[in-house]
Amino acid sequence: MCACCATSATTTRRKACTALPWQPSSWSTPLTNSATRIWPAERIAQLGGEPDFNPDVLAKRSHTEYVPGGDLLDMIREDLVAERIAVATYAEIVRWLGDGDPTTRRLIERLLAEEEGHADDLRNLLDRLDT
Repeated sequence: MCACCATSATTTRRKACTALPWQPSSWSTPLTNSATRIWPAERIAQLGGEPDFNPDVLAKRSHTEYVPGGDLLDMIREDLVAERIAVATYAEIVRWLGDGDPTTRRLIERLLAEEEGHADDLRNLLDRLDT
């Protein structure tokens, strides 16, 4: 197991894993796609709120929990569960927003699409490694 695979899925997606014979497509996407892209914290500020980056608060509000995996396949399975929870959460937010705030809805739809891509990549990785 390489060092980048032993870390969280978020970190793993940001690095090229030399242990894998292929790289999932979303891993090659730059972390910042555009200087004009609106990020959630920016949107919160635009709406008059104040983003809260306190790790304790973020952990309490999280829809997922950290579950340590016994091996690489377990870690990938747990990451896939977390991605699917994120997909469900973002889909619920999009439905809740409806047409009331199209700017925020587009932001959440973009995040939803990214999470769906991450989940697809993890499912494909599991299919390759599980055989």
